[in-house]
Amino acid sequence: MLYIIVFIFLATLSIGDLIEMPKITRYIWFLLALLLLILLGSLRWNTGADWRPYSRFYAKSDLDDPLFILSMESGFAYFVGFLRQFSESFTFYLTALSLLTISLKGIFLLRFTKATFLAVILYWGVTLGDIVAVRQAIAISICCIGVIFIVKEKPLIFGLLVLLAMQFHTTSVIFFLAYPVYYMNWSITWKVLSILIAIFLGLNVGYEVILEKVINLVPSGLGLDRLTQKAESYKNLGNEFFQKDETVTLTRLVAALAKRAVLLPVFFYFQSIYKENRHYNGFLNLYTLGNVIFFLFVDFSVLQRAATTFYFFEIILFCFIFENTKSKGIWFVIILAYAFMKMASNIFAGYDLLVPYIWIFSDDTYRYMY
Repeated sequence: MLYIIVFIFLATLSIGDLIEMPKITRYIWFLLALLLLILLGSLRWNTGADWRPYSRFYAKSDLDDPLFILSMESGFAYFVGFLRQFSESFTFYLTALSLLTISLKGIFLLRFTKATFLAVILYWGVTLGDIVAVRQAIAISICCIGVIFIVKEKPLIFGLLVLLAMQFHTTSVIFFLAYPVYYMNWSITWKVLSILIAIFLGLNVGYEVILEKVINLVPSGLGLDRLTQKAESYKNLGNEFFQKDETVTLTRLVAALAKRAVLLPVFFYFQSIYKENRHYNGFLNLYTLGNVIFFLFVDFSVLQRAATTFYFFEIILFCFIFENTKSKGIWFVIILAYAFMKMASNIFAGYDLLVPYIWIFSDDTYRYMY
């Protein structure tokens, strides 16, 4: 299977983080790894979630049609319209999408970790390297660049980047919280309590009430009308089609807690060790915030996407631990094992849309798309 071959290649490359390597050599191999991901994202065909709606959206691009502009976030609509000026080929769109999404995340990884190869294999595991990116992937990449300006303490540039990200996916509005949360003196005790409170509210208050508050709080005229409309539609959709099933909610909660029962205690443990390190604590704050958001909407998976941006920062947390521990060999194995499990989980979650990987040079490019 192609995905396993890529994993083996990246795992082999990761050995470079265990040995001394000239900086220029490291950069070259890092760029080659990213180029591989860009090629896989550019040349795919009938592979990945939302393939059909995105290909149709690109084919029907018309910036003179108000309905076209309103059908998705305006920034994404204009991005598609701009690309259509050069080519009507959907592969051209995928190439531009992959270049933008993967390159920005590559810049982010280079900025915040020296364990560049482990960062790439974690990137592959956590998101399949964005080779099946959708518009939220662009927004997340822009938010990642925004983190650079959080660290540089430039809130204006950060705010502008989040506004830009919102033009590709409105859920990015939640990332405005990242700036103050990064600098919070958020103790382990309060992190745990915050997660427990989120679980309590998610189970006992529910997404309907939380969405009602969002709808009432978002003022008109700030460019957030689409967010309000989506929140309203999700609320109505939930009321009509997703009547709360306590058994399903509890099952989802148990599964979510099981996944986090290992990672969060480990990350919290290292906070006590690296308590003076601003970067580690800042990224752990962001990662914790993502989990808080997740548990607030534990009974409605559609809205859990708002937390997706914050999950990416676990890559930096893993790499930071690897860089600063004496047991590099042990953590090397742990990171590879985690990346493999995440990759397998992502593949099985969308197996029918990912396996086999079909590209434009395949003899048979047909796949039943549901």
